[in-house]
Amino acid sequence: MIACPACGFSNPLGTRFCRSCGGKIEVKMAQVMGSIQDLKNQNRADAISKMGRSIFSLSVFGFIFVLIVRLMVIPAMPTAEMPPAQIPALIPTEAPASATSLPFAAFKRLPWRRDNASALLGGLGIDTVQLTTWQKAIVASQKPDGSFPGEDDLAATGLMTLALQAFPQDGTGTDAAARARPWLIAQMSDLSRKTPLARTLAMAALVDAEELPIATLNSFAMYLIDGRVPIWQSFAMTVFPAKTRPTDLILLRKALQGQIWSNLFEAIAGKFGPAFEAKPYFAETAKMLPTGEARMVWAFVSWQLAAAPKDLAETMAAWSRNPPAPVDAETMTKCGALAPSAVAILTIAAPARVPPLWLQPR
Repeated sequence: MIACPACGFSNPLGTRFCRSCGGKIEVKMAQVMGSIQDLKNQNRADAISKMGRSIFSLSVFGFIFVLIVRLMVIPAMPTAEMPPAQIPALIPTEAPASATSLPFAAFKRLPWRRDNASALLGGLGIDTVQLTTWQKAIVASQKPDGSFPGEDDLAATGLMTLALQAFPQDGTGTDAAARARPWLIAQMSDLSRKTPLARTLAMAALVDAEELPIATLNSFAMYLIDGRVPIWQSFAMTVFPAKTRPTDLILLRKALQGQIWSNLFEAIAGKFGPAFEAKPYFAETAKMLPTGEARMVWAFVSWQLAAAPKDLAETMAAWSRNPPAPVDAETMTKCGALAPSAVAILTIAAPARVPPLWLQPR
């Protein structure tokens, strides 16, 4: 190509007048040689590009050909049949043979808690002094007849007795619970006329102390699964002996939805499913629980499940050093001003209150 000296337009070699401006083009030998060299360079570049495309096409064709031969001619290697993995349950479906030699299998609950609760909770960093302080306030409110004050004396006495029994380290608390239980037993004859909350808490306290006759337990078990106070009824299931624990929990399951509740019912049955999500048991989740009852259930299931032990210890230690969380309106109204402290004790003492093996059939 020859550039026009006037306008710079590139004209084919041999052109005498510019095809753009019409100006005369005077061709010099140097320009001719340069144009010829440019043409050679362009032809060489085109040839290299064409060769590259050809090589790429051949490579693709070769790859496809080899793949077809591999699939059609060479048989696939047989896969080994592996047996399904055996995933051990976190809580065995049957108590181990050595279970009878363990302290909490050989002794009743309250003596076992008396001997072991302080060390167990202290090992988790829990402030057990605060538990005792809350219990002393409960003891100070006890009436001469053994009951505790509240809009519903039976509900209040059941809850306060449960709280005193959960951590039986102080002698005055143990004695106060012992005075309350005969009063609770005296109310059993008219239990069907009591409010759902009252009879649930009263029965739970006596079952927890292993002082409720089996006949009475069987007679009133239906009142613990009707779903009228589902949170406390589910709580009561955790202290029932395995042989007498109601199994028809349809109404409770219907009333209480979510993973933590699902895990709670698995714990009540003495077993957990093959998989669970640990996130609900992280400390960050626990901080958002709105009520004392929600904390109580979280602590119990978290301890049984052992999903996030570090988070459990951190959370329980923090709760033991802070004021109790507010409780549901009905619990507060029926059980009195000390209800938050009582629920806090049941929450923080959860590891000592129901060790996992107690949930197993004996």
